Amino acid sequence: MKPSFADTMIGAKDYKSLLKFYQELGDFEVTESNSLYTLLKDRGTGQILCICDGSPMETTGPGWQTKDFEASLQHLDSLGAKLIHQGGNADKSFQYACIADPEGNPLLLWAGQH
Repeated sequence: MKPSFADTMIGAKDYKSLLKFYQELGDFEVTESNSLYTLLKDRGTGQILCICDGSPMETTGPGWQTKDFEASLQHLDSLGAKLIHQGGNADKSFQYACIADPEGNPLLLWAGQH
């Protein structure tokens, strides 16, 4: 199963300050917010920006949502991607992995809900 492009992820060092910056920069609607991340939807384009608190991603990268987490990890591995960090809830209702593409660019793969 192939994942779907979901959003652009930014790993924040100072979550509250960076979130405030982006909310003041663009015309965003907060569509979801919790202690781990906030989703900002651009009212003009519909694009989603995800600000992550304590993200293992060191730079901005695309977020990919999947319904079959393990199959997507195996597919990424077969394409030459490298797993950097993996985590999620104990019951696996939410799982994520920070991945490096074959050139080292970060992307985040995730499945489920918190």
